[in-house]
Amino acid sequence: MQYRVKLIFDQKYNSGPKTRLICRRHYPVFPHYLHKSAYRSIGLKQLSRSLLYFYPYLMQRYFSLARTIVRTQSKVRHYTTEHVKNASILKARGTYAELQYAVDHSTPIPQQSIWDDLVKETEKLDNAHMMAPKAQGLLLNQLVGMLGARNLLEIGTFTGSSTLALASAVSDSGSLVSLDMDPTVQGMAADAINKAGLKADLRLGNALESLGKLSQERRQFDFVFIDANKSDYANYLDCILDNNMLAERGVIVVDNVLFWGQVHRTAGYESYDPNTTSKRILKASKAIHAFNEKVRNDPRLQVVVLPAFDGISIIRRK
Repeated sequence: MQYRVKLIFDQKYNSGPKTRLICRRHYPVFPHYLHKSAYRSIGLKQLSRSLLYFYPYLMQRYFSLARTIVRTQSKVRHYTTEHVKNASILKARGTYAELQYAVDHSTPIPQQSIWDDLVKETEKLDNAHMMAPKAQGLLLNQLVGMLGARNLLEIGTFTGSSTLALASAVSDSGSLVSLDMDPTVQGMAADAINKAGLKADLRLGNALESLGKLSQERRQFDFVFIDANKSDYANYLDCILDNNMLAERGVIVVDNVLFWGQVHRTAGYESYDPNTTSKRILKASKAIHAFNEKVRNDPRLQVVVLPAFDGISIIRRK
């Protein structure tokens, strides 16, 4: 009999080497991150050895944080809503069931079936947690339509979930430029865009270098969506503003500004133990906090930070 094992951490996530030996693919608990590829199938003998080996370590370090969840393969669901509703990080962000209800009662994009297929393909990837959830894509689509934005810029294509939602809202006379440095995932986005009969200018390469080329082309954008390298958020913003790439009434939407529920902790709003927090998450959280401070203190800008999804900032000129 095969078992599936995953370590779930309530508030503080640690994906160190010892954890990875039990579950190589470890993601924090977010509704759109929970998918069946996040589980690793192992035999009962391997399971027993792993638990015996790691028991003292887990009891010492994660007694109050970690739970080992063992389910038979036949009982594993695509989304494990019980994990989600027990995650304290989601208190203000809704359970999976609530998010699914929101999606089901929102107007779908015309290319919904292609979008669904793209999501399924993305969920096969180890880094599927980087995909924008459907509800967020629908929000972007709605914002573009409400603002009447014609020229769109996306920094961070990934597999194209958000790209497809944005492209669906672009008028025939409009344009969408999307930047990414990974040819594999951007290729998936290109396939989805072509199947949908939409148009998008997908540019491969370092985002800052691509932004420099766009500034040389004297491009201006009515709507900008940023979801890329967190440590470069401030650089992306500076490049856009300093080179007059944001239209007079343009809007910038930035994703992950609360980053796994850790940004407010690094800012001192809640205590945390840096020794039990992933160094990668901690580093990114500090960079994002610096970015949030920069935006709030910029006299040219007005911003609202929303505790939705993984945190979204909506920025415009004053």
